[in-house]
Amino acid sequence: MGIIEDLNPQPLGAHIWAGTIATAPANLGQKVYVIIPAFDSMHHWGPCAWMPRVYPEIVNVAEGIEGLHEITVPKVYMPSVGDPCLVLLDNDRDSWVVNWWPY
Repeated sequence: MGIIEDLNPQPLGAHIWAGTIATAPANLGQKVYVIIPAFDSMHHWGPCAWMPRVYPEIVNVAEGIEGLHEITVPKVYMPSVGDPCLVLLDNDRDSWVVNWWPY
């Protein structure tokens, strides 16, 4: 049973709760489960869609005696177990982690 069915909100309403990441994704396509302490500090809610954070990182790719040769590559961050998050429940009965901390 999903979060929406467990909470029985208004049919067209959307809600946001403070939560904690309960399961870390193994890859970018894997959904996560969260804990929402306002309801139960042990129950894992989900699965929840989430988005990674992508930041530019400068990397030196010089080889041998070559001078400094830097390129910018994307660095991808994924949520970890215990990260605080905001959990949104939308009107289509889907749950989303819309933000998580730390960076």
